[in-house]
Amino acid sequence: MTPTATHPNRPLTRLEVIRALRLSNIEAVAATVHLSLTGGAFQTGFALWLGAGSFWMGVIGAAPTFAALIQLVSSVVVERLGQRKGITAWFSLLSRTLWLPILLIPWLPPGEMRLYAFVALLIVSSLAIQVPVPAFTSWLSDLVPADHRGRYFGRRNMLAGLTAMAASLPPAWFLDRAVKDGIVSEPVGFAVLFGVAVVFGLVSFLVLLRQPEPPMARSDRMTSGGLSGAIAAYRGPLQDRAFRRVLWFSGVFAVGQFIAAPFYTVYALQELKLSYMWLQVLGAIASLASLASMPLWGYLSDKFGNRPLLVIAVAGVSLTPLPWVAANPEAMTMTLIILCLNNAFGGIVWAGVGLLQFNVLIEATPAEGRSVYVGALSAVTGIAGGLAPIAGGLIIPLLAAHPVTLAGISPNAYHVLFALNSVIRLVSLPLVKGMPVSSGASASAVLGQLGAIRVGSLIQIHRLQHGQTEEERRNAVSALSASRVGLAVQELTLALADPSHRVRREAARALGEIGDAAAIDALVGCLDDPSSSVAQEAAEALGRIANERAGPYLAALLNAEASDLRISATRALGRIGSLAHLPDLESALNRSLSAERWEEAEAAIEAIGACHPSAAPAVLVRLLRHDRRGIRSAAMDAIGEIGDVASGEALEEAFGAEEDPSVRTHGAFALARTGRMSAIPELYAALAATSSDVGRKQIANAIGALLGDPDMYRLLTGGPMDRDSAVDKAIKSLTQRPSGEAGFGSLRRSRRTARAADAYAEGDYRTAALLLARSVSATSGPVAELLARVEAMDANQSMTPEEFLVVLAAVRWVVRSGSEKPR
Repeated sequence: MTPTATHPNRPLTRLEVIRALRLSNIEAVAATVHLSLTGGAFQTGFALWLGAGSFWMGVIGAAPTFAALIQLVSSVVVERLGQRKGITAWFSLLSRTLWLPILLIPWLPPGEMRLYAFVALLIVSSLAIQVPVPAFTSWLSDLVPADHRGRYFGRRNMLAGLTAMAASLPPAWFLDRAVKDGIVSEPVGFAVLFGVAVVFGLVSFLVLLRQPEPPMARSDRMTSGGLSGAIAAYRGPLQDRAFRRVLWFSGVFAVGQFIAAPFYTVYALQELKLSYMWLQVLGAIASLASLASMPLWGYLSDKFGNRPLLVIAVAGVSLTPLPWVAANPEAMTMTLIILCLNNAFGGIVWAGVGLLQFNVLIEATPAEGRSVYVGALSAVTGIAGGLAPIAGGLIIPLLAAHPVTLAGISPNAYHVLFALNSVIRLVSLPLVKGMPVSSGASASAVLGQLGAIRVGSLIQIHRLQHGQTEEERRNAVSALSASRVGLAVQELTLALADPSHRVRREAARALGEIGDAAAIDALVGCLDDPSSSVAQEAAEALGRIANERAGPYLAALLNAEASDLRISATRALGRIGSLAHLPDLESALNRSLSAERWEEAEAAIEAIGACHPSAAPAVLVRLLRHDRRGIRSAAMDAIGEIGDVASGEALEEAFGAEEDPSVRTHGAFALARTGRMSAIPELYAALAATSSDVGRKQIANAIGALLGDPDMYRLLTGGPMDRDSAVDKAIKSLTQRPSGEAGFGSLRRSRRTARAADAYAEGDYRTAALLLARSVSATSGPVAELLARVEAMDANQSMTPEEFLVVLAAVRWVVRSGSEKPR
C-alpha cells in the first residue's frame, strides 16, 4: 500500500485529515493560477481579439454556468461509484489541458472558424470542470470538521485570493508591454499565458491524486433502481420544501450574478480603454480585500451562523454594480478612484458570498446523497446563470438601438444593464431569510455587534487564539474583559480549560462581563474547578449573566466548603432573582446566622431582597433589631427592595430606635420604598443630624420619593449652577394660584416665595426655608409636622442644602395636593 492510500471504508485519522487539508490548500493554489490565466480579463480579451460581439460574449459568459447542468448526471455517477478522487482528478485534468488546443486557435482554424472553435472548446472545458463538482463538494465537506468549516474555508479562499493576485499582475504587465513594444504579437502573448496555465493544471492533478479521501455516505436510492432510482433520488431534493428555498435564492441570485458579469470587462476594455495591467490592478485590489476579510468571514460564520452574514454579504454585492454606472471615460482619474474603492468593497463582500453560499449548501444538505443535492442546485444555477449573460448580451444591442431616456438623459446601454444587475441582486435578498440553516442572530443584531468591534479587540482575539505564553494569553483575556466583546465568547470559553488558573480566572471574569448566555454551560463546568478562585469567578460570572438555567448549580454551592465560594454563589443567585431559590437562600441565611458568618449572612439577606417575594420573610423583620449594624443595614435594604408595606411599621420603629447614622441611610431607602409617609418627621430629624454628605443626599432623596417630588433626585445629583436654576424655577412656580384660592393668600405667598428665592440665592438656606414654610399652612400630618419643625428652628441654627430641598419639596407637596387650611 502506498503512503497516501487509505482503506475505502476506514475513517481518516486526525493526522490524515490535517495532511489532506494541507494538500487541498496546495491544489487550490494551482487551480487558482490556472483560472487566473485563462479567465477574467484574459479570456475576455482573447474573445474580443477573435471578434466576439455582445451576443457571443454572453454565450462565453454563459458556458461555465450552463455547463453546471452536467452535474445532474455526474452526481448520479458519483453516488453509484462511491468514490470521488478519480472523478475529480481526471475530469479536472481534461478541462485544464483543453487550453492547449485553445492556445493554437489563432494559427489553425481559418477566419471566422476561430471564434466558433474557441467557443466549442470552452464549452467542453467548462463541462469537464463541472462534472466533478458534486464529487469534490462531497469529498471536501466530509473532510473538513463541521465546527471548523468557516475558518478552514476562510483560510483556503484567502490563500486562493492571494494566489489570484500574484498570478494575474505579472501576466498583465507582460501582455501589455510585450504587445505594445512589439516583442510578441497579441495571440502569442495569450498562448504563453494559456500554456503556463496548463502546467499548473497538471500540478493540480498530481496533488489531487495524493489527497486522501474519507469514506463516502451514499444514498440507497442512487445505488440501485437504474434510471428510475436516479429520478427518484432527484425527486427528493426537489420535494424538500426547505431545500427548495435554497434553490429559489440560488436561481434568482445567479441571474443577478451573471447577467452583466462578462460585460464589466468588455466595458472597461472597449469604453474606458483600460489596459490589462489596470484591469489586473483592480482585480488585485479585490483580491487583497478578499484576502484580508476572508478569515474574518470564516470566523464570523462559526460565531453567528451563515444566514445573517449571507444577508449582509448579498446586500453588499447588490451595491457593487452602481459605481460602474458612474464611470466616465472623460474623467478617468475620478473613475479609477471610484473603481478602486468599489473593487476593495467588492472583494470584501464577494468573499463573504462565496464562502457563505458554500457553507449554506453544506449545512442545508444531508451527508447521505449530498452529491444529488449539489447536482440539483447546480442545475438550477446553471440554467439561471447560463441564460442570464445571454440575455445581457441581447439587452446591450437592444438598448444601443433604442436608448432609454430618463429625465432627458440617455444613459449608456452598459450603465442601464449594470443598474438592472443591482436591482436583481436586491430582489434575491428576502429569499435568504427562508433558508433552512441554523442561526442564532438576525442580520441587524450581527451588524450591531460588528459595529461595536474595534481593531484592537480583533487583535486580542487573535492573541488569545495563538498566544504562546501564559502572560500573553492572560493579557489578551483581560483586554477582552475590559472591552466586553461578544465576538470573543467562543475563544474565552475555550480558555476556561487553560492549564493556567490565572488565565481561567480571567476568562470566567470576561465571560461574566460580556454576559452572553452561550457561556453558561462552560461556566457551570468551572464551578468544580480545582482552583477555588476560578470556581468563585465562574459563580460570579453566572450571576452577571443572570440566567435561571444556572440557578440549580449555584444553589448547590450554598453548602460548599469554601466560604468565598458560598458567598459568590449567594450573590449570583441574588442577581438571578428567582423565587424558586428563595427557600435555599433562607436556609443559607439561617445557617450563616447560627454559625455567626456575618458576611455570608449579609450576602444572603441581599439575595433574598433581590428575589422580590410578595412579602418580606419574617426573618428579615426580626433582623431589624440585630446587634450587628451590617445585618441591620442589609435587612433594611432587603425590605426596601421587596417594598413590603406590611413591614413598614416595624421598619419605622427600628428606624426611630436606630442610633448609627450609616444604618439610618439604609432605613431611609427602605421607608421610601414601603411608602411610610408617617416617617417623614423622623427622617427629617435624621437628615439634620447626619454629617455625611452622601448620607444626607440619600435621606433627602428618600423623603423626596415619599413626597412624590419629581425633581429631587435631579437636584441632588446636578451641579450647583443647574441646581440653583432649577430651585429658582421651582420656587417661582409656587406663586401660581391654585384653583379656588383667594387672591390675598396668593399675593402673600408670592411675596414670601420671592423673598425666599432671594435668600436662597444669597446662600441663606435657613431663611429661605422659613419663608417657604410660612408661605403655606398645612393641615395636620407628617408634612405639617416637618414644616412646624422648620418654623421652630433656632435663629442661630444653620441648614444644609439638602434640608432646604426637603422643605421645598414639602411646600410643593402641600400646594400640589391642596392640603392647606386658611390662616
